[in-house]
Amino acid sequence: MDRRPGVSDCHLSKHVKSANLIQDVDIVVFSRHDCEVIKAYIAAHNDRFSLEDAETPGAEYKVLYFNLHWGWGLKCKVDILTPGQKPLHIPTIPPRHIVSPNGYGIPVVPLIALLILKVQGWRDHCKSRKQRFRKKIPQDIEDIRQLLDMADDAGDQLSDLDDWLPQWFLKRAESLVKRYTNNFDETTHSFRILGFDV
Repeated sequence: MDRRPGVSDCHLSKHVKSANLIQDVDIVVFSRHDCEVIKAYIAAHNDRFSLEDAETPGAEYKVLYFNLHWGWGLKCKVDILTPGQKPLHIPTIPPRHIVSPNGYGIPVVPLIALLILKVQGWRDHCKSRKQRFRKKIPQDIEDIRQLLDMADDAGDQLSDLDDWLPQWFLKRAESLVKRYTNNFDETTHSFRILGFDV
């Protein structure tokens, strides 16, 4: 099974600095396998992972958890995602553009691609009628603020992605960022620094 994950919920360095606050992690797996197959594979090959029934009544999927501490019963929910235009509009990241910062050896997606996905998450949560998703909006806004700062510090530019990210993703990014800056005008300058036309 091709298992080349990228953390798409937040940049690795932020996770490491605030590990005690982690409640869930999104991992993008570049594989054609179904997400349920991938989750079952992970749980079967590492006993620190476990599968539990979903809380949603009638749900057919399982929830994957990583056990942070056996004695205290601390665990972190792990969402397994796969690339594609539907349902989550996640682009495939070529191996040469996946980085492993800070010497941890954990692959992560480029910051600007991650930023775009985070803005998309904010938009989706804003559109949702479910309270559990709408409760995530403040954290989305904070994550976007931090990612803007991190991408600026790293000197990243949207144009660096033009030659390998699919056009459908870049076009979608333009629309998402415009919607975001219309709601949070104070971020317009930060997005412009990164090369967004807003």
